[in-house]
Amino acid sequence: AKSEPDYNVAIIGAAAVFGAAIVAAVLGIFGQVLAARHAARLARDEALYKDAAKILELRMRQVQQFYAPIFALLRQSKDLYDKMLQQLVADEPSRYREVPTAVGKEFRWEVLDKKGAWQGFRLLDQLPAIKSNLKALALIDANLLIGEKICKIISTRAGYASEALVDMLGQYMAHYAILFTIRNGKETEAFEPGWHKVGYFPFGLDTKIGEAYHEVSKSIDDFRKGSTRTLETLAK
Repeated sequence: AKSEPDYNVAIIGAAAVFGAAIVAAVLGIFGQVLAARHAARLARDEALYKDAAKILELRMRQVQQFYAPIFALLRQSKDLYDKMLQQLVADEPSRYREVPTAVGKEFRWEVLDKKGAWQGFRLLDQLPAIKSNLKALALIDANLLIGEKICKIISTRAGYASEALVDMLGQYMAHYAILFTIRNGKETEAFEPGWHKVGYFPFGLDTKIGEAYHEVSKSIDDFRKGSTRTLETLAK
């Protein structure tokens, strides 16, 4: 028979083995919990990445198919518009003038009305009389071609625009249609400044398009940075 010391050693040994087994089991369970959490986090991050990729794709289409081309065309249109008015001022300085101090919604160009008072220049009002100035008219025709391109983009891709812009885009299309009709009409005498109740260029459209373009472009950069971090996490 075993002596008492041997018996105690056996008990201690069995307890140690049992304790080690418990520790191993606890560590195993803890490891499984950590692995499960890690897998869940990876699954969540992967889902977020896929959602971000879809949003990024939409933002890319917004920029490439809508905001970028309209932004560039509106800028080109503005430069041609200013060049046309510079031509009018050079040819008829007693009738047209530039207002270099204009700010905000103030008119940058003015025209003399029938009463001898300076009024804000609107092409929709003055186009009939400008037809006789062939240099200015050539610039107007070039601008109408740009307007046609803008209207085509709006009519086919307005779904990419923000809700706040849709109404102004409709106003622009109306402006173009009326301007085109007057250009090809028989009127040769200017309308009184402000005569038209509707149809003027929607003030601030170019600014709002520019802001939206830069905002969406920034969101694309942000998504790219976020996606890079997610990919780095998934790769670990």
